[in-house]
Amino acid sequence: MDFLNGAVSIGRWFDVTVRIHILFILYAGFRLYSAGSDWREEAIFITMLFGIVLLHEFGHCFGARSVGGRAHDILLWPLGGLAFAEAPMTPWAQFVTVAAGPAVNVVLATGSALVLFGSTGQFDPRFLIPFSGAWFWPGTTEVWQLYLTMFLAINLLLFWFNMLPVYPMDGGQLLRAILWKPMGLQRATMLAAQAGVVGGAGFVVYGIMNQFFMLIILGLFGASSAWQQYQAARHGHIQEDFGYAARTRGPAARQRTGGWFGRRSGSSAPANPNPGGWERRTDEAADFAVEVDRILRKVHEHGIASLSYIERQKLERHSAALREREIEERRLRNET
Repeated sequence: MDFLNGAVSIGRWFDVTVRIHILFILYAGFRLYSAGSDWREEAIFITMLFGIVLLHEFGHCFGARSVGGRAHDILLWPLGGLAFAEAPMTPWAQFVTVAAGPAVNVVLATGSALVLFGSTGQFDPRFLIPFSGAWFWPGTTEVWQLYLTMFLAINLLLFWFNMLPVYPMDGGQLLRAILWKPMGLQRATMLAAQAGVVGGAGFVVYGIMNQFFMLIILGLFGASSAWQQYQAARHGHIQEDFGYAARTRGPAARQRTGGWFGRRSGSSAPANPNPGGWERRTDEAADFAVEVDRILRKVHEHGIASLSYIERQKLERHSAALREREIEERRLRNET
């Protein structure tokens, strides 16, 4: 059990380990207990929600892999899902990785709507309106149609909620990817993160006014993560093509790739296409090792639950590098 402490593995599919946090299990149990005599309907709802969120996170994983990235873990917890996916730090790669999650919900919702329309011959346009609260498809008479309508409504609700431009939700990350090309990564991240802080505060206010406890928690978590991302961008700890790293130094730090796929057209490459690159990467590796040591000491003293979102991502990146090194060492031993 690990927050990657407090999470248990429930299986491994498509080379991705799926973990469920103990808080999700407790939350589901509380929902079932509170439902009273309606616990069966609540159980079906929770099961659907669990499956849809899992498929959404697999979408992120497959999206990352499609652009040359990697993904090994998914964590499901009361606030949704977290796909520990790494993709190249370029606008297109990040856009595809993020958009692949909501795209799963679009596919599932479209398929459900087509089946319902084909079986009833009717349609309610409210299902096309964000947050309309539509949970009933006209003309449904069979039980399976009612459950399929629930499945459709959950997908639409998750899609529209995730598409809100509130970082670090999918909408906020897509906003950053879209602004990346015209504004540069740092400014795009700062703007998206600022929107995330404001949006998170809005969630908290709305949750308090409507006594929606989970939305309050989500708002606090989102605002905190967005603020950390803002600080990371403000201090230069986010770089194109490398992800989180120590601050770059010298002329190489001021170079920017042009467009979505590479160097700006018409720009000439220097004699050394990466001046100071080896020294810079060496400095970054040394600084990253120091940062990992600090994070591990924090885990030892206060537990992994004390880590921030950025610290967990750094630790996951370090763990992934160790796994790859072990695989390569085993391959070399087998060859000899």
